[in-house]
Amino acid sequence: MAAYAFSGIAFASWVSRLPAIRDGLDLTPGNVGLLLLCMTLGSFVSVSASGLIVLRFGSKQTIRIGSIMVGAGLVLAGFGTSVLVNPLAVAAGLVVVGLGTASWNTASNVEGAAVERAVRRHIMPRLHGAFSLGTVAGAGGGAGDGELPTRSLVWVRDSHGRAIDHLLLTLIADLAPPRLIFKRRSFVQSSTVSMTVHYHATPEELAEIGAGYVLSEVDCLRCEGGYFEHSLRIWSQRGALLANSVQVAAYRD
Repeated sequence: MAAYAFSGIAFASWVSRLPAIRDGLDLTPGNVGLLLLCMTLGSFVSVSASGLIVLRFGSKQTIRIGSIMVGAGLVLAGFGTSVLVNPLAVAAGLVVVGLGTASWNTASNVEGAAVERAVRRHIMPRLHGAFSLGTVAGAGGGAGDGELPTRSLVWVRDSHGRAIDHLLLTLIADLAPPRLIFKRRSFVQSSTVSMTVHYHATPEELAEIGAGYVLSEVDCLRCEGGYFEHSLRIWSQRGALLANSVQVAAYRD
């Protein structure tokens, strides 16, 4: 049962920190998808060979090896994010995590089925329940690790198909939820004191975008003394800065 629980903890611990990995490496959604693909490839290779591995080493030894690989992969991914700040190091770590996780889970199920036959009782639901409890514990630990990140990246467009113009850029600049929510991890009443928008988009750039998506990037600059300030930038799909905004708001604890 412990093997299942720790497998769930290991899995949820890094998944719950994926936003921190994204922000630490300044990744786009596509780059995050490529990182996840690295883990998927490792899992695919490991699952394909897990039957032979279990036959060669036995389920208990495979569980030990798989858990060590997962631990090493998590350390490498964390080191690559916080120290090296290198996506390739993180990708390598996730490949190792994928290789270890698939073998670990396969061997755990083989061992669990053998124990179930030996005791002549249905225990697999309990074992998989232990995995689920492990994911809850791992996710709780990851989510509770410090403040929530205040930076967000969101692709937006008008749902009625209106072309992007200066009026829509102004609306988008005021759409982002107050960063104070992420700082305080709760809803706090606030109201805007001032908001400044600077437009950089040329008529040609707006014509090229049409009714397409633009990227809204927002982050908290300062939050203290009853006021918080956040900065927002709006980008085209080609990476051109269309507008930037600074908004100051007052809040009450």
